[in-house]
This record gives sequence, structure tokens and C-alpha cells, in this order.
Amino acid sequence: MSPTSRILFAGGCMVTGYPVGADISLARIALRSLGHRASEAPRVLPYVNLHSGPRIVEACREQETEFLILQLGHYETLRPFRKILFGGNKAKHNSSVSTSVPFVPDPKMLYRPTLHHRFMNARRFVLAHALAAAGQKKRAFDAAAAAAALDGILLSLAPMPLRAVLLLSPFSCPDMVARAYRRELLPVFTAAAAKHKCLYVDVFGMLEDCRHHDSFVANFADQFHLSRLGHQRVGMLVGQSLRRVVREANPAYLPTMAVWPPLPSLHLPPEAEAIAS
Repeated sequence: MSPTSRILFAGGCMVTGYPVGADISLARIALRSLGHRASEAPRVLPYVNLHSGPRIVEACREQETEFLILQLGHYETLRPFRKILFGGNKAKHNSSVSTSVPFVPDPKMLYRPTLHHRFMNARRFVLAHALAAAGQKKRAFDAAAAAAALDGILLSLAPMPLRAVLLLSPFSCPDMVARAYRRELLPVFTAAAAKHKCLYVDVFGMLEDCRHHDSFVANFADQFHLSRLGHQRVGMLVGQSLRRVVREANPAYLPTMAVWPPLPSLHLPPEAEAIAS
């Protein structure tokens, strides 16, 4: 059996290709490194978070998963401040993307920060600092609770017959508050990966490195979600790690390097070049 039938991507809406389209999702790009046919859709479990351990375990059991890619730590950093300040202390642990309203993917969608975006971004940053100064930071973000939840998920996966778990770091993003909170989660994820013998994939660091050679925002469709270029870059990074663990598990799974399908080249699409210039 092909290993691609035993690979599961579990995470937020971006494992489905949101908002640019499933055909150019990070999951589909990653599977190309295994010779996965472009017409075959990857197996995904979307709209899960750090409180979705039972759903992830059940999906792994039902699909007889051997290789699990976990993309977590995003929903916990996106809570609107109006809910934090006026909606009580209980966080809402679900997707920020509605599954009841049809969404039309847009492969050309790019984040173009306006003056209003910059003002709202700065205001969120000031409010976050004010909460921290008042000793109320946990109302917005609780790193210790996130660490406990992540540890619980990985513990629940331990009895499963998984050959490998790839734990993706939280993704960097243009929103200053979410980016700062996700940066705080990096040591949580690296420690959890080491403790539970997962392969850690530093997506945050890769996206941050883009600041040195082209426009950082070209990787994003909006303040929080990846653009076509972002999906391409993250998919290639995940694909490199996935190819490694699949080959280590069973070299016969993969063709020789000479016949591996070429991965997409890393270049800015024309519309992103306009932002970078």
C-alpha cells in the first residue's frame, strides 16, 4: 500500500488550503515529495485545535494512520479582544473560519496592509501589553495551558501504532499579537517534540527568514492565513521532513531520488512581486 494513504494532516483550516484553494494547499505540496499524484487529495482533519485530542486519536484509528502531521497552536492565539474584555474569561475553542458559509477560494488573495490594518494591528498590540501589565495576560493567552493541552494530545497518541509524528511549530503571521504569542509557544512545541519523540518542523523560523530576502507579507493572504506562496513554502518544508520519516520507516516506500517528482520552484508570483517591490 502506498504510504500516502496512511498520512493524515490534522490542524486548522490551512491544512485544507484555506483561503487560496485545496489544489495548492500545503498538504498537497508536501505529498508531492512522495510522488503523490496531483489528482489525489491528501487526507486532512481540519478545524482542530489543542482541545481536539479525542478527535485526532479517533481519526488516526479510523484511517489506520502511520504518519501524522500536526499543525496546532493557532486558534489559541486569535481570540478577539472584544471577547476578552467584554465576553467573559472562557475562550472559545473552535475554528475562526465558519464551515456553514460557503467560501470561494482565491489563489491570488494577498495581504495588502492598509493604514486601517496597521492601526488595528497596533491597537491590538497595545491592548495585549496593557493586559500583561495588569496581570491579566491569561485572559488572552495562556502558554502553560497550551503546553498542558499539547502534552495531553501527544500522550494520547502514544499507544497508537504511528510510525512518526511531525509536529509543526505555530506559523508566524503579520498580526503582531498573534505573532508574539506564537513565538512564546515555540519552546513549548520544541520541548513537547523532544519529550514525545516527534519530528519538530520549524515553520515559524522559515517564515521569519523570509524577511531577509523578500517581502514577509507576500507569504500571507491576510493577517493570519497563508497565501499561495506561503502554502508553497510551508508545503515544501513539511515535504522534506515527511520524505525523511517515510524513507526511514521503509525505504521501499519511496522511489530513488532520480525519479522523485520535481517540487515547485520558490519564486514570488507576479502579484506578490508587486508587494515586495
